[in-house]
Amino acid sequence: MESLQGPHFINVDLEVWSDSDLAAFEEAVRPIAFVLYAGKIRRRFLVSLEAHLRKTSSPENTIWGLLKIVGGLPPAARKAWKAARSRIFDVGYQGGEFITQLRERPVGSGRWYAANPRRAARPCQTSFSPKLLAAVAKVGGTIATTIYPPAREVPSRRKKPIRRPRP
Repeated sequence: MESLQGPHFINVDLEVWSDSDLAAFEEAVRPIAFVLYAGKIRRRFLVSLEAHLRKTSSPENTIWGLLKIVGGLPPAARKAWKAARSRIFDVGYQGGEFITQLRERPVGSGRWYAANPRRAARPCQTSFSPKLLAAVAKVGGTIATTIYPPAREVPSRRKKPIRRPRP
């Protein structure tokens, strides 16, 4: 059985939004990245992808991997990249799978402590180097953060058959 985790980094998705078709960009990145979605949403085109990296990679290393993909684009794909409306490096975090119960000690003091410090969720912190921020800005990108709230998967219950009275 897996142990429960507190807040943690998941991955970085690169979302490229454009008013024009991104087929050339999609075609160029498909062999070297995992394309999550490519198509049209309302009146805009979107290609969303992830780099093929180890799951233990940090947010900074993952963004460097995505920048390497962008840096190696062929001319047609580079043209689609430059014409895009936005290029978002979306850093995803899971908010955690449990909560830390706090107790006020002494009561009425306003000082709160973990009821069981050994089972307390630890904070998740990320920082980016100035070099990475400059590289993202140079390619016209922005960095966003998505934090997914804790969720619990509960198996569905089978519906009981409806009993009809016999005539």
